[in-house]
Amino acid sequence: MRIVLDTDVVIAAMRSPTGASAAILRLVRQQQVTLPLNAPSAIEYGRPQLRDPNDEMVLQAAINGRAAALVTFNLRHYGTVPARCGVDLLLPRDALRRLRP
Repeated sequence: MRIVLDTDVVIAAMRSPTGASAAILRLVRQQQVTLPLNAPSAIEYGRPQLRDPNDEMVLQAAINGRAAALVTFNLRHYGTVPARCGVDLLLPRDALRRLRP
């Protein structure tokens, strides 16, 4: 499955190694999940203190990367735009349920 992670999910994984966010990153490392990245997204992941208020860059990575889902804690930041673009908007726990058989 191809998913895009919002920066807040990456931060949560670093803060809580036992949470759903960290479990998703482990699946990425095990190559069970694919993260399509563009250069701005990679920079955003590396500099989480720089927040894009419109989350446009992350959404763009999801759309351009043909991700099945965008995983975030900030569902309200995205509204209905991801669904209109064919991208599911999921909380980390819901993404993990889909990723684990």
